[in-house]
Amino acid sequence: MALRFPRFSQGLAQDPTTHRILFGIAIAYDFESHDDITEERLYQNIFASHFDQLAIIFLGTSGNLFHVAWQGNFESWNQFRDWANYERYFRCTYSFGGRLGRGHKGLYDTINNSLHFQLSLALASLGVITSFVDQHMYSLPAYVFIAQDFTTQAALYTNHQYITGFIMTGAFAHGAIFFIRDYNPKQNEVNVLARMLDHKEAIISHLSWSSLFLGFYTLILYVHNDVMLAFGTLEKQILIEPIFAQWIQSAHGKNSYGFDVLLSSTSGPAFNVGQTIWLSGWLNAVNENSNSLFLTISPGDFLVHHAIALGVHTITLILVKGALDVRGSKLIPDKKDFDYSFSCDGPG
Repeated sequence: MALRFPRFSQGLAQDPTTHRILFGIAIAYDFESHDDITEERLYQNIFASHFDQLAIIFLGTSGNLFHVAWQGNFESWNQFRDWANYERYFRCTYSFGGRLGRGHKGLYDTINNSLHFQLSLALASLGVITSFVDQHMYSLPAYVFIAQDFTTQAALYTNHQYITGFIMTGAFAHGAIFFIRDYNPKQNEVNVLARMLDHKEAIISHLSWSSLFLGFYTLILYVHNDVMLAFGTLEKQILIEPIFAQWIQSAHGKNSYGFDVLLSSTSGPAFNVGQTIWLSGWLNAVNENSNSLFLTISPGDFLVHHAIALGVHTITLILVKGALDVRGSKLIPDKKDFDYSFSCDGPG
C-alpha cells in the first residue's frame, strides 16, 4: 500500500483487514492517477460508481419484470391458492372482541388483483429500508473516511432521505390509485381496509394535531432563543436538554452527562463485564471528540430533532390525507367518480 499509493493514509494502511480491503478497492478504482490516489479520491470514486451499480441493478430487475410480464405463467400462479390455502394467513385470529370486524378477510384477492396495491406495498417497504440504512450510514459508518468527514455524512444522509421521500411519495400515490381503480367495497366489507376508511377523520386529525403541536412549540422556542441571542440576553433563553437521548448515550459509555448508568458507571457490573467483551479502547473512543461515534448532544439537537419530526409528520399528513380522501371528502363526496386524474380538493 505504501509503495503503490504513497499519498494514501499510511495510518489506515497499518490495519491488516483495512489494508487488504482498501488496497483491493484502490486497485479496482484507480483509473486515472495510478500512483497518486488518496482516501478522499478513493471514496469519491466509490460514490460515483454507486450510481453505475444502481443502474445495473435496475436494468436487471426491469428485464426480469418484463420477462415475467411477457411470458409469465399466470394460470399456474393462480392455482397456488387452491393447494396452499393461502387465505388462512389473511384471517385475523384475535379479533379483540369483534372490534376489528372481519379482520384481513378478502385481502388476498384484493392484493393479488391489484398491481397498484402490490407496488404501493413494495415501495413502502423499500422506503422504510432506505431510511433505515440511511440512518446507519452515519451512526455506524462503513468507511473510516465517512467517520472523519462530517460534510460527507450530512451529504449522504440528505441525499438518501430525499430518495426515501420520493419512494414513499410513490407508495402513497399508487395506494391512492388503488383506492380509485381497484378497490371493491363489497369485497372488503367491514375488514381492516374498510374500517381504515371509516376512521380516516380520526387518523387525519391526530396527524394534524401532532404537526401543529410540533410546529408551534419548535418555532416558538427557536424564535425566542434567536431573539434573546440578538439582544445579548443569553440567560433568558429556554434551553431544553435532550435528557432521554443523553441517557441512552450514557448507557453506552459516554460519561460527560453525569449519568451513572450501565457502561458509564465504572463501579457497575455492566462496565466490569464489558472490559472483556468490548473492543479494546472502545469506551475511550466513545468519549473522544475526534470521531463521530457519540457526538455530544445539547438543546440545539433537541430543536433540530423536533424540527425534523415536524417535517416527517407534515409529509405523512399530506400523503395519508391524499390517499384516504382520494375516494371522497366532505368537500367533494363523489370524488372517486372523477377517476385519479381529478385535482386535489384543498383543505376539504
